[in-house]
Amino acid sequence: MPAFGSQVLRSITRDQLQAFLDRKAATLSRSVVDHLRWDLNAIFKTALSDGLVDCNPAAALFTPPCKPEGDKRVMTPDEIRLALSVLDLRERLMFRMAVFDGMRPGEILAVRLGNISEHSIFVDQRVYKGDLDTPKGYRGLVPAVAREKATGAPGASAGRDLSKCGRPCDAAAPRSCDSLLR
Repeated sequence: MPAFGSQVLRSITRDQLQAFLDRKAATLSRSVVDHLRWDLNAIFKTALSDGLVDCNPAAALFTPPCKPEGDKRVMTPDEIRLALSVLDLRERLMFRMAVFDGMRPGEILAVRLGNISEHSIFVDQRVYKGDLDTPKGYRGLVPAVAREKATGAPGASAGRDLSKCGRPCDAAAPRSCDSLLR
């Protein structure tokens, strides 16, 4: 591992690994530092199973406080209308699935005609690194609108209701997503 130079894996201690994470936390987000911690744990688990180390010093690591996240910019209703007005049909639909339905890019790219009904999209695949894969956060094949109707809570599911935004709109925003497509 470059951060530890030519140090032998067996000689790396938990304190050294924690200090490494502490340094990274000063400039990186919590999710990146979490992934580093998971990766270090996986490296040492593999080394342990291969007999290269006697114990896993990464097992007890914790994610330190990380740099504060910056403000997240959100599109205004006028910016959304502008974007929709300049996009061609295919790109407008993809934009709409991402913005209003919360679909991830890989889920959008994996949509098949057979999974589209009048008011929902059945998401059972995604494109990941060029291959079809199970969607991130996959919890079973449940059509979104059916779950939404059962719970009575718009937006409470991971679903994709194409007829409404599924969230309250402010006075400046259109009453439904459909009006933005026109």
